[in-house]
Amino acid sequence: MMQSESNAFSPAHAAGGFPPPGGGGFGGPPGGGGFGPPPGGGGFGGPPGGGGFGGPPGGGGFGGPPGGGGFGGPPGGGGFGPPPGGGGFGGPPGGGGFGPPPGGPGGFGPPPGGPGGFGPPPGGMMPPVGRSGRVVFAGRGGDLIVTYLMHVMIPMGAVLGVAFAGAAVAPAFDNPAAAFVISMPIALCLTVGIFWAALHGVVTLSRFHYENLTIEGQRCQYNGTVGGLVKTMWLDYVIMACTMGLYFPWYVTKLNKYEYSQVAVQSGEQLEFHGDPASLLGTYLIGAILMSLTGGLYFPWFANSMYEWRWNATSLGGRPFQFQKDPGGLLGTWLIQSLLTVCSGGIYAPWAICNMTEWEMRHVS
Repeated sequence: MMQSESNAFSPAHAAGGFPPPGGGGFGGPPGGGGFGPPPGGGGFGGPPGGGGFGGPPGGGGFGGPPGGGGFGGPPGGGGFGPPPGGGGFGGPPGGGGFGPPPGGPGGFGPPPGGPGGFGPPPGGMMPPVGRSGRVVFAGRGGDLIVTYLMHVMIPMGAVLGVAFAGAAVAPAFDNPAAAFVISMPIALCLTVGIFWAALHGVVTLSRFHYENLTIEGQRCQYNGTVGGLVKTMWLDYVIMACTMGLYFPWYVTKLNKYEYSQVAVQSGEQLEFHGDPASLLGTYLIGAILMSLTGGLYFPWFANSMYEWRWNATSLGGRPFQFQKDPGGLLGTWLIQSLLTVCSGGIYAPWAICNMTEWEMRHVS
């Protein structure tokens, strides 16, 4: 009895543990090796049909759903297939991406104010342009010559003709009193004629100047008249004569204000002049002295100072201008224009006026 119990709790075939009969661990099931394969061999054995747990009817993994291939394709084939209408999720109404926004194809369309960019800034503001054309003068000598002859040369010639005629007739009278009586009306007419011809020439040339001027892309129109100029400036002419020209800074300040008041800019904005005549007095006196001492050769420097004073005191709609001085650059232009005018007996003067004005405007920013 004891022997029987000892054999039950000790290895009988040199197997480890407490193998059950048959050896190995608790012993292998019939057939050997572990618990032994289930009937059919391999692991727990395959389900009927062989291989792992066996394939579902139809073979291969769990088998494909009806239709074959993985879980099989949804109707229509490929991925989950397109929704009704075809292609991705399909385009929104209008076609292409999310469709163009209102205003035409591409981007979000141009902003208000015209194509490209964001349009001009409010108030028509322009960047300083300087030599590239903030102020442009388009006048040509060929256009000015008719005006110059009809409104400057012929009136002045007529007045001078009357003066010479009076000077020739007066000595014919032996009686000094008679000569005086005849000469006085002639002298009066001569003075009035010269005055009117000069003012008529100024107004005509101003009209030509401003109506060929473009400021910030806007055309100008000049509405000044001889009557308006006389009404505004007659006292200043008298003071100029009485002061022998020392009143010039105040005279030119008032003249600029009058001219700007008569200029209509296409945009509806107004040219304004803010010059201080007292600040010009020193420049004017020094310029006049140096002009006399140099026989006029100081003119380019004097003209640049005058241009700078005028343009730096000018604004359009509150936007100031600035003149870029270049007396050396003006010297060559002025010498050529003066030489051609003298050599042509004054005929070239319209071209000289236009070329000098164009030079000035190229230096305004």
